[in-house]
Amino acid sequence: MPHIRSVTTDPLPAADIALLDCVGQVDDARVLVIGDATLSMLCGLIRRGCTAAAEMQLHDRPISEPADIVVVPHLEGPDCASRVVALARRVLQPGGRIVLRDPTGTQALQTAHLLRMQGFTTVSVRPWSDGSLISAERPTFGPALRS
Repeated sequence: MPHIRSVTTDPLPAADIALLDCVGQVDDARVLVIGDATLSMLCGLIRRGCTAAAEMQLHDRPISEPADIVVVPHLEGPDCASRVVALARRVLQPGGRIVLRDPTGTQALQTAHLLRMQGFTTVSVRPWSDGSLISAERPTFGPALRS
């Protein structure tokens, strides 16, 4: 009898595991995953206890529901970074966070700078074997971020 692998037990790609570890706790969090290939990330969030996850592509109509966490599994360049940061500014609740993976590592420092310029705090860039992981928080105090 041939061995059949279950989709539910297949491990996530290492890049998704690293990104999910960077995301942290997702219980009771509203998470928005932005990108083209979001299925494995959505599955990973559900496996970690997230009960309110949505996905969208950058060319989709922007979601108006607030989010606690924005996840970008694959940052595709400077234009993508500026659009993602603008969208995150609109949907993130105060105290919310954004986590991105730059698979090449070439856009990480520019993206971190963009996040700081747009008022995000606690900006972090972590080198990883497959690029860089970038995270930041929307401040809970001070002037409101403008869209």
